[in-house]
Amino acid sequence: MFYEYALISVVIACGYWGIYFVRRQPHGTMTFGLMQLGAAALAGLGLLGRKYDDVAALGVAGAIGIGAGVCLLVIGPLVRGLARRFAAAERLGIASRLLDVAELLTPGSGIAEEKAVLGAMKEIRDGRIEETVDALNAAKDRAPAEARLAIDERIALLYLAAYRWTDAIAHAEAHLFPSGDASRPRKAGETPPPEAHAPGSLRAALGVAPPVWVELLGAYGRTGDLDRAARMLAKLEDVCDGREDASLWIHRARMMFLALAGRTGAVRALVAPRRARHMSAAARTYWMAVAHEH
Repeated sequence: MFYEYALISVVIACGYWGIYFVRRQPHGTMTFGLMQLGAAALAGLGLLGRKYDDVAALGVAGAIGIGAGVCLLVIGPLVRGLARRFAAAERLGIASRLLDVAELLTPGSGIAEEKAVLGAMKEIRDGRIEETVDALNAAKDRAPAEARLAIDERIALLYLAAYRWTDAIAHAEAHLFPSGDASRPRKAGETPPPEAHAPGSLRAALGVAPPVWVELLGAYGRTGDLDRAARMLAKLEDVCDGREDASLWIHRARMMFLALAGRTGAVRALVAPRRARHMSAAARTYWMAVAHEH
């Protein structure tokens, strides 16, 4: 009976989230959603096999479905969460290896973006900013067109993580934003991002990965260009309207903008534990301090 409950759980959970990720494609690819749908289908075959004991292949399919579902829905997210904890504690080596494992267990779930941020943190800690930027620029010259956007995003993240706001903005305006304006939509004839074939993804709508967009919004705010930051926030809210998967990006963007604008009351409301359960006490204190400073 327990085995049947496990099969039913995988069918329901993987079926629901599989459809969600295939339709929404928040990370610009259907891979994660398709894998969940595959796990749901295999678990469904396993349920069918409970009625036809003479077909051993159905039982094997069910076992594979349960294993895949556990990896996609339980083990992968747990490993990813553990990696974030190690990254917050600056145990970057362990965090990197855990993210590698999580990416293997849940491909296409956006872990590549977290690995890019973690890589930037490691390079900053080792004091290799300029060398890394030069190496990335050299690699970009040899890279295919679909890889150049990711390299430019990595360079921008390096500057952002090193608090080099002006350099990050200059690089983004030269390589990531059309005509240097983040809030302007692309015109006909301008090169779309590689993820343009995934109309439901935030990256396709924004032109860059959501973490890069949000942190660049903060960079504009820190350099005093609150008008540009406000336009970026407005575009992000428009793109993310009705999307539950974008709630964290909306929350962080609003919090950063309001803190850099000195709106202490609004920031206090945003970082309240009931509205920001994902934030640590230290992060709440930091953003309140930023709001008071500005």
